[in-house]
Amino acid sequence: MDQPDVFPYIPGPAVLWRSLKFWIWAVFIVLLLAAIPNVIVDYWFFESIGKVNVFWTTFGAQLAMFAVTWVVIFMRIRPEDVGQPTPLAEALADEGIEAGALAR
Repeated sequence: MDQPDVFPYIPGPAVLWRSLKFWIWAVFIVLLLAAIPNVIVDYWFFESIGKVNVFWTTFGAQLAMFAVTWVVIFMRIRPEDVGQPTPLAEALADEGIEAGALAR
């Protein structure tokens, strides 16, 4: 009845990130689908009062802000930078200040 020492398997980071990315995309899609009825109602409202151009102006502005935000996020977060110190953390470390000390 002697069992050999068996250690639990710890999955690699790629396996864990794949699962996390799936759930992030799933939440994003659900939120995007939840916004569609609001857009339709806004369009119907502005159409009923004869101000469709106001709808397209606000919709275009919102779409532009959405696109700019995604571009900024994806330009700042690159896979090779994950886990690396930020330039601010490096500058503070050069001065002898730990980034965690500033949070207090």
